[in-house]
Amino acid sequence: MHLTDGRLILSASDLTGFLECPHLTQQELAATRGELARPKRDDPELELVARHGTEHEQAHLDSYARGGKSVARIETWGATVEAYRKAREQTLEAMRSGVDVIYQATLFDGRWLGYADFLEKVDVPSDLGTHSYEVVDTKLARSAKAAALLQTSLYSELVAGMQGRPPEWMHLALGDGTRPQFRVNDYRAYLHHAKARLEAVTAAGPINTYPEPVEHCGVCRWNEVCTKRWRDDDSLVLVAGLQRSQARRLGASGVTTVAALAATDADLSGTGIGAATLVRVRNQARLQVQERETGMPAYELVPPERPELGLALLPAPTEADLFFDMESDPWAQDGGLEYLFGVFDAAGGFKPIWAHDRAEEKKAFEDFVDLVIGRLDANPAMHVFHYASYEPSALKRLMGRYGTREAEVDRLLRGEVLVDLYRVVKQSLLASRESYSLKAIEALYMGKRDDAISEAGSSIVAYERWIDSHDQAILDEIAAYNEQDCRSTWLLRNWLEERRREAEKQFAIAIPRPVLQPSEPSAELQQWERDIEELSVRLTDGAPVAPPRSERVQSARWLLGQQLWWHRREQKSDWWGFYERLKMTEEELIADSESIGGLDYYGTDGPYKHSLLHRYRFPPQDHKLSVGTPPVDPRTKKSAGEVHEIDNVAGWIVLRRGKGSQVPHPNALIPPTPIEDRALRDAIRRVAESAAGNDIKGHGPYRAIRDLLLLAPPRSDDSYLAIQGPPGTGKTTLGAEMIVDRLVAGRRVGITAISHKVIGNLLDAVCREAERRGFALRAMQKADEDQRCRSEVVKCTGSNADVDDALAAGEVDLVAGTGWLFAREEIEGRLEDLFIDEAGQMSLANVIAGGRFLAMTWRMHPDVCRFISEVAYENRLESAPECSRQGVGGEGDLAGTGLRYRPVVHAGNRTSSIEEAGVVAELFNDLLGRPWTDRNGHQRDLTIDDILIVAPYNAHVSLLANRLPPGARVGTVDKFQGQEAPAVIYSMATSSPAEAPRGIDFLYSLHRLNVAISRAQGMAILICSPALLDVIARTPDQMRLANALCRLIEAATRAAVA
Repeated sequence: MHLTDGRLILSASDLTGFLECPHLTQQELAATRGELARPKRDDPELELVARHGTEHEQAHLDSYARGGKSVARIETWGATVEAYRKAREQTLEAMRSGVDVIYQATLFDGRWLGYADFLEKVDVPSDLGTHSYEVVDTKLARSAKAAALLQTSLYSELVAGMQGRPPEWMHLALGDGTRPQFRVNDYRAYLHHAKARLEAVTAAGPINTYPEPVEHCGVCRWNEVCTKRWRDDDSLVLVAGLQRSQARRLGASGVTTVAALAATDADLSGTGIGAATLVRVRNQARLQVQERETGMPAYELVPPERPELGLALLPAPTEADLFFDMESDPWAQDGGLEYLFGVFDAAGGFKPIWAHDRAEEKKAFEDFVDLVIGRLDANPAMHVFHYASYEPSALKRLMGRYGTREAEVDRLLRGEVLVDLYRVVKQSLLASRESYSLKAIEALYMGKRDDAISEAGSSIVAYERWIDSHDQAILDEIAAYNEQDCRSTWLLRNWLEERRREAEKQFAIAIPRPVLQPSEPSAELQQWERDIEELSVRLTDGAPVAPPRSERVQSARWLLGQQLWWHRREQKSDWWGFYERLKMTEEELIADSESIGGLDYYGTDGPYKHSLLHRYRFPPQDHKLSVGTPPVDPRTKKSAGEVHEIDNVAGWIVLRRGKGSQVPHPNALIPPTPIEDRALRDAIRRVAESAAGNDIKGHGPYRAIRDLLLLAPPRSDDSYLAIQGPPGTGKTTLGAEMIVDRLVAGRRVGITAISHKVIGNLLDAVCREAERRGFALRAMQKADEDQRCRSEVVKCTGSNADVDDALAAGEVDLVAGTGWLFAREEIEGRLEDLFIDEAGQMSLANVIAGGRFLAMTWRMHPDVCRFISEVAYENRLESAPECSRQGVGGEGDLAGTGLRYRPVVHAGNRTSSIEEAGVVAELFNDLLGRPWTDRNGHQRDLTIDDILIVAPYNAHVSLLANRLPPGARVGTVDKFQGQEAPAVIYSMATSSPAEAPRGIDFLYSLHRLNVAISRAQGMAILICSPALLDVIARTPDQMRLANALCRLIEAATRAAVA
């Protein structure tokens, strides 16, 4: 931002900076007022990024010339308002001329200024004539970032003001050569809200803010100023490992400095920070103060939380051990390059494996893996030591990129050959350092380094200098730096061995060594992999890798060959995650987004069937455990029971365990091991074997599946049909009618989906349709009793064999279950039709996405439908004409149709809000008794059954149910799938984005918002804290979710009680 001719000019970078850090905006405003001088930041790495950005932009510009496009280049005329207007007029003249591409277009509306890399002409009419323009911005990143989309959204809005219509699309030319496009409407409302917030702040005058460490600090010119302030204030941000939320809670309790935290003996249990964490951060602060006062780095050993953690993760040293460090350049080779694999051995030998292009990267990866495997074959007890998670992550990435050495890398991971010393350090000791990076920890076991290159960022700059000069001396400097890192890892391992002996004496314990894990897969799995590899080669023989979909036969065979490995690859990732969590401490499990840490046993809730219910408390945290999950206790590595009940607000979980269970009560829970998928893998194998030995287009078994892979047009028999449609378009109704049609015709039918709940919903619709026709349904569902459909007409069983027997005896014509039921060979040939509900959530969804789209809703009034169509269905959904008759009568804001918004200010609420519950009750009572006109023009009064109240959390559902009359229809989104009502009230409960217990992706879920609002036949009312709009979107997907909420509020009328 800057002042020009007395006017404050804002840019996209001001907007992204404001969302990242409000303090940055206040610093910049102070600079524009002349109160502060903007610091200059000399950062070779940032200069390198800028240089690559310019080169990337120039390469894109050159591509237009090679493609024969006409290009207009816009000149800049200075930094005054008049100069901006002149450049804008020059841009507008180029737009009117219809030139193909405009380079460095100046976009200015009197307050907001931007320079778009490129504007591309498209054949869409506008005020310019038969054409208009869309924004193309070049970015070095290999994936789209939220900040880039915010910038291009702003540019698109400025372009809209110049051509009289908004562009439909905006584009990013990324550093990996891809060019994703994004619908402008999916981000525009979020942009409007962000702009309004910044404009309000700039108009309000100085605001007292305090700097907090954020990701933007890495590129911010004020970074050194803020760092100095933290040091002058002795800020808690200097405490290693202290989270921002924890620092805020400590500050609210009066502990605001490192010294105060180190010295306090106050009871801080009211902060909501776990007891173990409080002990750790206090001791961490005390050690940092100690080093500050003495000038000497120090450490303290901590007792192991579990016998197998901490120093017990250190395997016994061997002469064959290796010490490993990698160097990478994120800008090289259009997508980043792992250019150096550094390996050091205990005898003092260092081996650099270089790679300067993609072919060399592949060979370097293979050479490194082969080196380790050779040593492992000779000495099965050897290990590879590294520091932090980059190296194993890079090996997995390279394995996937090149499709080579998969079995070998899997062997290293399965055998736990790679040992992360960072985890050992963090779990076994506290150090008096402000960081636990390798460079910081080195103060404990080696002297100060004098490398020409001092850190990873410097090595990137040095490598880029080598790319320009090919000066061997530069590579020698990088190799020396990498060797020092490898040597440091070796010295750290040796120092930790000394600490291991020290800990055994200090804690009077024997610290075990890790049990040597078998690195080879089972003989059965090895045979399966050999068989699948041979089958895959037969399927894809002669076909290129990933052939285009236009080559339908080759593409179908290649895709089927890939499906053979799909479940195995998915399970590998799941197993890696499972074994990682077994190595986590309780505090790390609390931070893990899928597990629950910090459990305290409360007592038994009594018997349940043949089990006992046990209740546990846990502190606030994100996790992915749900009712029915059989979690694992990481201490015992065995099942801890089954989740019977869970309340994330109160912090309770109830586990169902056998009455005779002698297993100790868990203090943490992790997700279970992956589900056995042998039936699914075998089913795909049978299809692949059939296709490999026959013409994939010809007659024979599995023809519907082969048609699916070939994208062949549906036929009347032995084929497939895909049906898409938004809520209210009749997918479930149509599916039920089609199923009953087939049953009436004497066919045997299967129903499957990704969950029992979805299956049950469709089964219930089938039962209603059969009853309507007077057809005697003979159906069986394979599910547990508490997961079955509601209709008693359908038999339920927990046994696959029961389904097989019923089909063989001719007792049923309709069977339902998940994919595991239908993947078995025993059921092949027994059904004529298979209906897959919610197929888009299953694998191969991309193949079936071209099906029939149901574009008309028979539920929503046009004023409700218009919003749903825009945010979820690219404006393709329309209301049936009859729906326009629907509406709520009476007086006041709740009369009429469409969207209403009632902001409710509150704070501190995570998953329930008393404030919102009170407003819901008021609106509910106001709606009751109002006249309602349905789509047939019939009028009646609204009753308790005509209002749906939807909430994202069960805790808020319970609160709402207590405030509303008995029988009120209250529930989460899942409860109301496939249902409808004249009016819907959606209450979001959470006070702010920071307090969303399951993160942005859950609370702002477009699916949940879509389902909640689209239940409404006439009116949908949103109740939420206005602070929810002030969300920082970190990804394009999150930005799109936040946009939907912002757009709803833009389109809604404020709702007050009559």
